[in-house]
Amino acid sequence: MKETRWFSCGALVRDVDGLVHCYLESSPGYWAAFGEVLAHEFADVTYMRNHRLTVDAYTVQHAGGPSPQSIQSVAVHLIGLYLVLECSVSQQQATT
Repeated sequence: MKETRWFSCGALVRDVDGLVHCYLESSPGYWAAFGEVLAHEFADVTYMRNHRLTVDAYTVQHAGGPSPQSIQSVAVHLIGLYLVLECSVSQQQATT
């Protein structure tokens, strides 16, 4: 299957047709790969404990165009990453 290098992070993703998020910037292949990561997290409790970091990191890396929705989303996810990674707040506390 053909792969394409994603412009923002350099990841190789499948070159496929499909859905993308309504305001996060990604290709269909990248969005599908992210969905596979999420499915793996939900299927295995040992991975699920890092779900917050997965979603925060993906959202910050794929912010999309400047819109109130994407700006607010990136702000919330950056704050979550800061709280967990820099302030040692639990992921559960960072979510509430």
